[in-house]
Parts: sequence; C-alpha cells; structure tokens
Amino acid sequence: MSTPITFDIGFLGYTSELSIKGLKKFAENNIEQVKDKKFNNCNAEVYLYDGTTIKAITYGMNLRGYKFDQLVLFDDNRWNIGIERHQWEIIDEI
Repeated sequence: MSTPITFDIGFLGYTSELSIKGLKKFAENNIEQVKDKKFNNCNAEVYLYDGTTIKAITYGMNLRGYKFDQLVLFDDNRWNIGIERHQWEIIDEI
C-alpha cells in the first residue's frame, strides 16, 4: 500500500482577518473533509482527513524556511489584495 501524498496549503488575504475568514469559509464549505480545525484571533489551521494542512497566513508570521505546496489568495468584494506593492512582495516571498 502506498503512502498518500499530503499538502501544505496557505490562505493569504489582504489582511490577517481576511486570511482567517477565508479559511473559515473553506472549512465550512468542505466540512465533510475536515478532521480538525483550530481558530483564534492570530492563527488558523485546518487539518483534512487526507493529511493536508491548511494555514491562514497572517501578518507577523515567520515564514522563513516554511514551504507551501499551494497558495490560495482570498479577498473580499474590494479586490485589494493586489493593489499595494507590499502585497506582491509578500506573495513573491512565499
């Protein structure tokens, strides 16, 4: 029997609050796949049954040496995530 492939996924919003909100919505919409979840004001993580870990990327997180297999950008109806230069610098760094 082969070992399943697991992924580390990051959710990035325009603000830390949007990152966490986006991950909460993802968890609600995919509840049948969610094994566990942890949410607080500064951090949010969702663990799926297949071993995938999804983290909300919040400002102030130390991302040095951390590798995401996929990055999901989350924004609201203002579409602000790509407007400011520092946002693209953070996305490039990740």
